[in-house]
Amino acid sequence: MKKKINLIGYWNNEEENSFIMPQKLVDEKFYSDYLKKGVLLYLRKGKTYWSYLGYSSCRFEDGPPDEEMGSCDLTDGVWAWPEGLSVYVEKYNVKLPIDFISHIKRMNFKIHADLEIDPYDGDYKLDLNYWISWCKSHNH
Repeated sequence: MKKKINLIGYWNNEEENSFIMPQKLVDEKFYSDYLKKGVLLYLRKGKTYWSYLGYSSCRFEDGPPDEEMGSCDLTDGVWAWPEGLSVYVEKYNVKLPIDFISHIKRMNFKIHADLEIDPYDGDYKLDLNYWISWCKSHNH
């Protein structure tokens, strides 16, 4: 049986509108300083799961250059997210799903150093259903 990896942190664009725009998730009170620091560390320490041929772009007008948004998807083996998701948390206080935050806390803000993920081995199934459902519940 394939292990499911929940994808999060993807935004609406011309091709996809099942998601949400990050501007709707800005919440200055969502993160304590301690939590924000831990979430940022975790997001940045994800293992590369998939690399793309170009950089992502920030969905905020005053966002950083595309190079800072990255060109990879990162994972901890349970969740996966775009490399630039940390920018949205750090600079704009974009809130992330509480299920993901709870998972990060259970992991003590650390991704297993020996984690190895091969997207080509067929053991993993990337799943957007959680993110689509979460976006719908926050898109008002």
